Amino acid sequence: MTIIPAIAKTKVESLRLDRYRNEQADRLSDIKASRANTDGLLCLRRLAASAPDLESDVIFLAQNRAMNVVIVCQDWAVSDDVEINEEVDEAMMLIFVLLVPILQSTPGPHWEFIWDMVEGYLEVWFCSLPKYEVYSSSLESIH
Repeated sequence: MTIIPAIAKTKVESLRLDRYRNEQADRLSDIKASRANTDGLLCLRRLAASAPDLESDVIFLAQNRAMNVVIVCQDWAVSDDVEINEEVDEAMMLIFVLLVPILQSTPGPHWEFIWDMVEGYLEVWFCSLPKYEVYSSSLESIH
């Protein structure tokens, strides 16, 4: 998994890397919610590692494949089979950052899920700050 990010960041279009990204995205749809914290996490990490540099012209995933990734993540999140752990949430957030530019012109219920994930992630992050930092940042925002 070390070589993939190095190749992906070169800003060069690679058919093998494109195939690898598509295979990882496709594998996600085969992973049941009960395996989201294990196989799903690994697949999300592999997919994120294969992401091109944000400044490059390389397309991360096709729009329909990107939508399928979000749908799989949503299915895992709402499943009663398993409690999604924090590592999977973080991996989803990273993937969403990469998918937002692809999906920005696609309306739909996926946006509500993405925003709920962002909001939940920010709440956890904000609550993890030491109290003096919370008070300090609150005071700064008042000024």
